[in-house]
Amino acid sequence: MLTDKVPEIDIAQSLKTAYEKRADYKNALLALENSTMELELYQNHALPSLTAEVSVSSMGQRRDIPDAYGETSSAEYPALEAKLRMTYPLYDLEQKTNERDARFKVEKAKLQLEKYKRVVRDDVVAKHEHIKTYHELYRKAQEARRQSEIYYNRLLANLRRGRFTAAVVKNGLDAMVATRQRELEALVVYNIALLQFDIAKNELFEKYRIDVNKYIPK
Repeated sequence: MLTDKVPEIDIAQSLKTAYEKRADYKNALLALENSTMELELYQNHALPSLTAEVSVSSMGQRRDIPDAYGETSSAEYPALEAKLRMTYPLYDLEQKTNERDARFKVEKAKLQLEKYKRVVRDDVVAKHEHIKTYHELYRKAQEARRQSEIYYNRLLANLRRGRFTAAVVKNGLDAMVATRQRELEALVVYNIALLQFDIAKNELFEKYRIDVNKYIPK
């Protein structure tokens, strides 16, 4: 179903929707998150580590085994042992190399994210401009069709009065048919622009309730 209506578009909200749903931007955002976590992991390897260990034991002093087990289970003679161990990497070449590479990945991911942010923004803004442009072209084609119909009707009326020949009226008819065709083409192109705007926001399937999985071979 073709429409000639101009929708109300909030470009800021459209950009927000595109950032939330566009796969290219979401993938770039996920890549930055993963590279950031990788950098934090290698940075943690360069930090000192402290390990605490506590052990509690009990023993019996009697010679008879049953009595000794009783003393052990009742913890009459407890023993407590605590240990602390601290390690600090002084010069781990592999860790430094991994951290350097991870930091490079983070910077690269940031640049990629900015790139796709611009790509999404430019795409949405451009498609919005297309809607306005193609609707204006359709409006002009519509007006041209109206004027050609008025002109043809005048030619037809004058033909009946004998003022024009059939050939002149035929040319007016051809011109009117051509303007109708151009109007229809302009309307189709305008509706395509509306669909492309939905595609730019990745809302086409959701808007028209299309289940993509039905069309994917299993």
